[in-house]
Amino acid sequence: MDFKKIDLDDRPVMQPYLINNPYGTCDFSFGNIFIWQDQLKTRYCIHKGYLVLRAVSLKGDTVYLMPLGLGDDGGKKEVLADMIAEAREAGEEFMLGAVTPQMEKELDEIMPGAFSFSNPNSVCDYVYLSENLRLLKGRKYSAKRNHINKFMSLYGDRYKYVEIDEGIVPLCHEMHDRWCVECDCGKSDTDFCAATKALDNMNAIGLEGGAIFVDEEMIGFTLGQPNNADTYNIIIEKALKRMEGAYAMINREFAARKCENYKLINREEDVGVQELKKAKMSYYPHILLTKGVGVLQ
Repeated sequence: MDFKKIDLDDRPVMQPYLINNPYGTCDFSFGNIFIWQDQLKTRYCIHKGYLVLRAVSLKGDTVYLMPLGLGDDGGKKEVLADMIAEAREAGEEFMLGAVTPQMEKELDEIMPGAFSFSNPNSVCDYVYLSENLRLLKGRKYSAKRNHINKFMSLYGDRYKYVEIDEGIVPLCHEMHDRWCVECDCGKSDTDFCAATKALDNMNAIGLEGGAIFVDEEMIGFTLGQPNNADTYNIIIEKALKRMEGAYAMINREFAARKCENYKLINREEDVGVQELKKAKMSYYPHILLTKGVGVLQ
């Protein structure tokens, strides 16, 4: 199997497989794959009509993702066998990462009893009904509406939302720098580097973006892209915490403008950060899309 580093020119090759993925996990968004590939050493190949992705976990283990085909041609079992053979040739244990319950079922049907599955860190994608994030209806979203109402009472006549284009990207970088100072993140932080890479390559990656301004100062921006026909993937979201309600505002405004034609919105993982988990749970996810590890027995 001929794995290679992922370049921007590879997007047209990979995208037909990615956009047709039936799983909706953030791991199958080209934007995420590209901006995190240096940290995860992600590589890809097209093998027997399937897209195969391989990465290195934070523990240093080689991990493969579920192969993606363009249809149910029955070839997945053969491709999995080749992936297993490659791992064995390298003297490595064969592991599949980001394994959803749907994938577990598929694997048990293709190779009964061949894998053991676990998710010791409770990794999941937070997936929401698009309608809920766009409209914030009902009692459970009253706190979010209050945040937005507070924002509008403070800044309503000085606020605007704009689509991000090449002319706006430098302002995104400036706001991102201010966000980093506010959060004391350090510009070598992997999240900062990934977001910078996303901004620098936004069009080539296929990202859409929106930003909010108060008095001509950018105070928040979001980048995302379709994951598949049903799901939209929010990849980057930043806002200045000193501006009360800014996160709630950019969340609602971007969803309202970009996600109307999608049933679901994937807002990705909490990466083990309790504050982030609390924020994601406060929007009442429709699905906690668990993603474990499958180890060949």
